[in-house]
Formats: sequence, structure tokens, C-alpha cells
Amino acid sequence: IYAKLGSIETLRLSNRATGKLTIQVSRRVDVGFGTGRGGTITVSGGALGVVFDGRGRPLNLPTDPVRRRELIKKWNWTLGGG
Repeated sequence: IYAKLGSIETLRLSNRATGKLTIQVSRRVDVGFGTGRGGTITVSGGALGVVFDGRGRPLNLPTDPVRRRELIKKWNWTLGGG
């Protein structure tokens, strides 16, 4: 999976199943191993599999209500909503 900054992605992994996940990042990203460093971790699947949330913090929501609703719908669709 290629998860770019600002996106939310899922990886299918059955509930309670485990697997090894190797993470590679760009130079300026920190996912817990230090800036620009990746690593390998053990992950467990849940109801949605494994969720990669690259939206950043705080969440930047559009001020325009129509654009904001469309973005939230897109995130919901990505996570299996309708």
C-alpha cells in the first residue's frame, strides 16, 4: 500500500490475525521510528483490517461545508462505509 500524506487507507487482515508490516517513509515523516526512518512491526487485524491514517494532526477540514462533506464521505467510503 502506498499511503500518501493526507490519505487514509486500509489493508485487509482478518480480525485477530497477525502479520509483519514493513514501513518505508519519506525523509521528513516520523511514524514512531524517528524522522525519515522506517521499520518492521507486528500488526493485528481488526473489524476494518489495518488502517493507515496519514491525515496528520490536527485534521485540516475544509471550511466550505460542501467540500468538507465530500471529504468525510471519501474517508467513510475508504473505511467500508456507504
